Amino acid sequence: MSEAPRTSQSHPAPHRDRTSLAALFFAITAGPAAWTLQHLVGYGVSSYPCSPANRQLSAPAPFWTPMRPGLIALTAVCLVLCLIGGWVALRSWRATQGETAGEAPDLLEIGAGRSRWMAICGIMVTVLFAGAILFDGIILVGAPTCRG
Repeated sequence: MSEAPRTSQSHPAPHRDRTSLAALFFAITAGPAAWTLQHLVGYGVSSYPCSPANRQLSAPAPFWTPMRPGLIALTAVCLVLCLIGGWVALRSWRATQGETAGEAPDLLEIGAGRSRWMAICGIMVTVLFAGAILFDGIILVGAPTCRG
């Protein structure tokens, strides 16, 4: 395969000045980081009242009552963090709209459109992890705390 002639837009991110790499990195990682935080903290805090000393309780420990609203607040904060990442991704996607000017084979050979592709990945990751955070929140609110 011969090397394709380089055009004036031969850089993998021709509109890289319109968005920063830090913004794209945040857009892609905000959702997974928020879900991980919610999952790790939520699981640890919500499972302890049911088995504090390696034994299953029929009812949650007495200190559980004030923790449930805190976990719901944690879910809300994590969802907001995830949605902020999605907003940054959408803003970056809109800022780089003219980045993919070539035909599909040109894009494969010279790699134009990297910033736009990363922004689209950020949007998809946001949708996926916002759903995961919402479903974890529904379980937290709707499921019984301990087996009885």
